[in-house]
Amino acid sequence: MRDAFLEQLIRLGDPALAADAVGLPLMQLFRQRDADPRFAAGWQAALGYAWERLESRVLAELLARADAPAETGIVRKASGALTGLLDSRLAMAIIDRREKPVTRQHGRPVESASVARLRAELRDLAGEAARRTRAKAA
Repeated sequence: MRDAFLEQLIRLGDPALAADAVGLPLMQLFRQRDADPRFAAGWQAALGYAWERLESRVLAELLARADAPAETGIVRKASGALTGLLDSRLAMAIIDRREKPVTRQHGRPVESASVARLRAELRDLAGEAARRTRAKAA
């Protein structure tokens, strides 16, 4: 059941929702996490993957906005879903809430370079989207 919980935690990013999805009490999972370093490490890794998924979605949204027709800022995907509706300031606030990359033993950063590149690209895209919005308003 722990593996199922960790899979749901990756998918949902919220321990309470993940616990509900697998039918386990959240407090029981917290106690297991506190008692088992391997489970705690898996939990942290799952949250890291959830953040990566979020960052990827934000990046995809900003890229879709950058490619959208300037007059609307909205694109309808083949699935019917609308893109281009995410406020770039909100996107950056979400990304900035992420904790700094966790370091392993010996102080080596865990993919900190790729995280930094992704954040820089998101900031650039957010700035571009803001410039387009200002240009449309003018």
